[in-house]
Amino acid sequence: MKTAIIASLIASAAAFAPAKDASRTTALNMAFEDELGAQAPLGFFDPLGIVADGDAEKFERLRYVEIKHGRIFFAFVGALELAVMKDITGGEFPGDFRNGALDFGWDSFDEETKLTKRAVELNQGRAAQMGLLGLMVHDKLGNVENFFPN
Repeated sequence: MKTAIIASLIASAAAFAPAKDASRTTALNMAFEDELGAQAPLGFFDPLGIVADGDAEKFERLRYVEIKHGRIFFAFVGALELAVMKDITGGEFPGDFRNGALDFGWDSFDEETKLTKRAVELNQGRAAQMGLLGLMVHDKLGNVENFFPN
């Protein structure tokens, strides 16, 4: 009986022993790891291995598209903020930014579905804010470099 207890204690203690760092071959170890934008915490980010072959022309094309899309989405969101999603008086609820432009079938939903969709939207926004807060706290604690091992 004592032997079984001692063996189980040793086995459970081994579960808390630090794991060895296994060498991994990932998309992070590529020809473009020193390019602009390859910085902590992600390093070179190519999770699908799209430029794993080291093709510089493909990399330059994808970099161009990445920058273009970032600028287009920023401009698009700005246009929505200034022209479409204006705060109106007399909306169905606070934060009703439809303004007759975007409806997506809202008027066809029953009241229970509308409340559910509004609650989901609020919770997703809160979850995103908490995730960002967690990343900022993690950064201030200095754990960024250990977050994504090489």
